[in-house]
Amino acid sequence: MNSTYLHLTDEELLARLGRLSGDVSLVRAQNRETGEFCIGLCDQAAGTFMPLSTHTDEEAAVRAGSEFAARLERLAEEQSDVRLRYLQ
Repeated sequence: MNSTYLHLTDEELLARLGRLSGDVSLVRAQNRETGEFCIGLCDQAAGTFMPLSTHTDEEAAVRAGSEFAARLERLAEEQSDVRLRYLQ
């Protein structure tokens, strides 16, 4: 099992959210070629995906998604301009 995270401060994570326009979702995706799982922010209207972590197994990706979701929920409570969509 191997996982790679971007170690972002809350300010850096908020800045990344700010670079995306429209409705942003936290998503888990799988690379069909490598089989790796990725957790990232997705702006479907703009066709933009911003990865936050990659994982070689789905269980680690699920844990990471839960951690990012909890962190984003906390930030949304603190920042009135942050709106959440749940992990897809």
